[in-house]
Amino acid sequence: MQAEPFEIRALAHRVRAQGAATSAAADALAGRARDIGWTGLAGAAMVGRTTAQARILGEIADQHDTAARALEAHAAAVEQSLALIAEIERRVHTAMAGARCRVRRFLDGVLDSLDPVDDALASFVPPPPGSPDWLHVRIPGLSLPGLPW
Repeated sequence: MQAEPFEIRALAHRVRAQGAATSAAADALAGRARDIGWTGLAGAAMVGRTTAQARILGEIADQHDTAARALEAHAAAVEQSLALIAEIERRVHTAMAGARCRVRRFLDGVLDSLDPVDDALASFVPPPPGSPDWLHVRIPGLSLPGLPW
């Protein structure tokens, strides 16, 4: 499954909003428990249990924030990968066009010899545009960028 960076960022925004809502609910729950005014053992037990539950909700809200940050980092990595795919695609298509021109000139007798790289480029079947398969394209004699990780 491929997702666009804006879709990933939208998900991060929704997760962060859920975390904020959970945090607000935790604060409200803890506040209501303190304000109930019960006294005695039952009141203390209720406040203690409710405060513990509010603390757990706060931890869940923190986990939402952590997940949102991870999604934002992932969106940035996807953007970087898409830019890299586009650059590789551009370089290969430019090299293929030049190679096909040189092959035609060779076949027309204008050139005396054909570089093996030109032969490989002229017959290369590229992956679909934007495909992650571009990250694995290797053509001898053609320098292509790679992922930094």
